[in-house]
Parts: sequence; C-alpha cells; structure tokens
Amino acid sequence: MPEAGLWAMAAFTNGYCLRRVEEEEAGSVATLPAEADDAVASEVLEARAMAAAAELRTGGGRDGVVEALDLIVASEVKRRLNRWRDEVDDRAWAELGEYITWWVVKGYAVRVAEVVP
Repeated sequence: MPEAGLWAMAAFTNGYCLRRVEEEEAGSVATLPAEADDAVASEVLEARAMAAAAELRTGGGRDGVVEALDLIVASEVKRRLNRWRDEVDDRAWAELGEYITWWVVKGYAVRVAEVVP
C-alpha cells in the first residue's frame, strides 16, 4: 500500500494542527526552544514527543484532548481506509487503524514536545 506514507503524513499533520489550535485558543502559541546542536535538538524532541505520546495513550492530557484525537482518527480511518475494508481481514484492518492512530498521536506529541521548556 504505497498510500500508507501519505496517510501517515496527513495523520501526523492533523494531530500537530490540533495542538496548534489548542494553543491559539488558549492564547499561548509558543516558539520552538533554541538548541545548540541540531542532532541534540532532534534527540531531545524525539524523547519529549515519545513521553507526551505515552502520557496520551495512558489517559493523560487535558479534558477533550483524547476525544478530539479520537475524532481525528475516526475521520482519517473513514477517509483513508473505508475503500479498502472489503480487501483486508479484521486483523489487518485493526493494524491499519492503529497505524493511523499512532501518527495522529505522534503529530500532537511532537508539537507538545516542541514547546516544553
């Protein structure tokens, strides 16, 4: 499925944008922290994003965040996967849903990580 990469990018972007909208609504859009070394900055960002994603997966986060992420995932699954439903078995269907879910959460978590001091 060559489309899977496109699905991942769209899902990532949607999760990232959800966080940006939250920031806009709160009036607190933050800028990225300055790091001395791009390689270090990338490693720090990844570690922070993984921690934020883990917190979301275990029920952490503010009211409404998980629900909003769920709506994005449902929309992405409907838009991206419904045409494949008759061609994949239930296990593959669940894995594709998890794939999209991961990228939505990852996009949200990366934005969280970018603004953590």
